[in-house]
Amino acid sequence: MQNFLQIGIQHYVALGILLFFIGLLGVMIRKNALIVLTSMELMFLGAIVVLAAFSKEIGNELGQLIALFGLLVATAYAAFGLAILVALRRNKPTVYIQDVNDLKH
Repeated sequence: MQNFLQIGIQHYVALGILLFFIGLLGVMIRKNALIVLTSMELMFLGAIVVLAAFSKEIGNELGQLIALFGLLVATAYAAFGLAILVALRRNKPTVYIQDVNDLKH
């Protein structure tokens, strides 16, 4: 019964894969740029969960340090993406991706 309650590396890997594929589904299906940005963040965080889990499993703290650095990069990426979306919203009344494509011409 005690083994049933223990959380192993397979649970962390399953969580990371689930987060990654939910994010991938959001990127492929949604058309709102804010939701696409959030979905890309989910994909990135899923990969970080798996990295940290494998790092803990092998007993090396370097992977956890890289995962922490990845979280910092993800935060900066999200702030930069949101700044772009705010600037885009000032120029156009929508944040849908197909409408952003018109800015190329």
